[in-house]
Amino acid sequence: MKSFTAPTVLVIDDVGLIPIGGTEASAVCFQVVNTRSAKGHPAIVTANRSLPDWGAVSGASSSPHQPPAPCRISMIPDDVIL
Repeated sequence: MKSFTAPTVLVIDDVGLIPIGGTEASAVCFQVVNTRSAKGHPAIVTANRSLPDWGAVSGASSSPHQPPAPCRISMIPDDVIL
């Protein structure tokens, strides 16, 4: 767990590409993000899913438009080449 909570910034890429299976995996993901938030360490999460689909990806029942922790949501249009 320390390898995910200790770095100053953590990038989690392609969330939802492979489903997070089971309650235990979801709990570990929550613990990582929650611990990082408590330390003031940001986590950058990317996904190829639309914002309304993020609840299904994370297993959250709350609206993705009202995140439970301080965060910034930035959407990049499909036609933008970085």
